[in-house]
Amino acid sequence: MTDPFAHLDDFDTAPRASAQPAATERLHMANGGDSQHACPRCNGTGTFRGYARSFSCNACKGSGKVARAVASAAKGRQTREANDRERRAAFIVEHTDELAYMQRRAERSDFYAGLLSKFQTYGSLTENQLAAVRRDMAEEPARLEALRAQRAAKGGEVSISAIEALFGTATDNDIKRPVFRAGGIEISKAPMHGANAGALYVKSEGDVYLGKIVAGRFHASREAGADTLARLQAVAADPTAEAIKYARLTGRCSCCGKGLVDPVSIRAGIGPVCAENWGLDYRRDLAREELAAEA
Repeated sequence: MTDPFAHLDDFDTAPRASAQPAATERLHMANGGDSQHACPRCNGTGTFRGYARSFSCNACKGSGKVARAVASAAKGRQTREANDRERRAAFIVEHTDELAYMQRRAERSDFYAGLLSKFQTYGSLTENQLAAVRRDMAEEPARLEALRAQRAAKGGEVSISAIEALFGTATDNDIKRPVFRAGGIEISKAPMHGANAGALYVKSEGDVYLGKIVAGRFHASREAGADTLARLQAVAADPTAEAIKYARLTGRCSCCGKGLVDPVSIRAGIGPVCAENWGLDYRRDLAREELAAEA
């Protein structure tokens, strides 16, 4: 509980020497003079009960009595705090929808995070702030519809049979979480148990979620670029060819992401272990033949 006696040390409770003693005496009498009142903190008992034992009340020094000015100031502070709680509660009841909208948007919006901070500090918002929130609430349906249209335009059909065949071989060879990298994107399988079971997740190499492939259709996320579908379709059409491009461009295996050093691995786009696990041994055989022909 807030201490009602905080910042009250300077209250006038007894006459003091002054250049104007008569004025000082009048002020002292206006503040209650020498009259004593029950201490509001300890209810006049002179003790304050803690968790384990009782203590002498600091506000009244154990006497149970304080000057009228101190008692009045403490009561006034309690009244202001009660009024503030009542005003805050009334604001919450009156603006439930606006506060719920602000809390939802605050996760991604510094503006709404700031508004919530102001509400927590002051217990209310200004009319201009509320008007901005209501205006944004009214515009949200049209804004979301525009975003859905943009995402739909970035999606499209993808033939994933070749990718599924690669993942099937990798899974049969006990690769728990197969990931295929090519064309600047990473493709992985969704968990078998969950809302997206059977889908393929698509991310950038920076681990940014770009969307998912469900039943042969790519559903783009907001972060997907205008060229993401085209790159995905190229990988899906000939994943091994794209794996070779990836390896020669980055020097890394398209299946495990590790660096490739052996010329055969770089030419094939895959290392010996991953080639066996993903059923791509033939790529390494072709790479050896190509290197031998060039020697």
